[in-house]
Amino acid sequence: MTAENRPGRHPGSGGSSERPARVEHNPKHPHWTCAVDGEDWPCRTARTRLSKAYEEDPAALTVHMAHLMLTATDHIQTPAPATLYHRFVRWTLPKATTCRVCGKRGHDVLPGFPPRLFPCDKLHEGVRKLGHTLGTDTR
Repeated sequence: MTAENRPGRHPGSGGSSERPARVEHNPKHPHWTCAVDGEDWPCRTARTRLSKAYEEDPAALTVHMAHLMLTATDHIQTPAPATLYHRFVRWTLPKATTCRVCGKRGHDVLPGFPPRLFPCDKLHEGVRKLGHTLGTDTR
C-alpha cells in the first residue's frame, strides 16, 4: 500500500492526523460545481479520475454520466438542455463517434434517455414530426 492510498487518521478520530482529510472532486448540489475547484462538474480532474475508474468498461462510464446528466437537469436551469450533454456525456465517447440518427460526428443518442438532452437536430425533428402525427406536444 502506498502512502497516497493508505488510510490516514482524520481529525476527530481520536488520534493525531498526519494529513488533512482528502477532499474529492465530487459535485456540489444543486449547482453541480466541483467541491474542490469550483468548476462546472465534472471538472478536468473528475473526468480524469472517472476515465481511469472505468477504463475497463468505457460504455458503462457513458451510461453512468448520462444518468447523472438526467439528474442534473432537475437542478441546472439552461435554455438549451443539450448543452448538458456536452458537459456530462460527450467527453466519455470515443473521438470518432458518429450519431446513429444523423450520422454527424461528435455526438450519439443513448436509448432510454429524453431526446431533448441530445444535440441531434435530426432526432429532434423526428420527435416533432411524431408529436404532430399523434397530435401531442413533444417539447
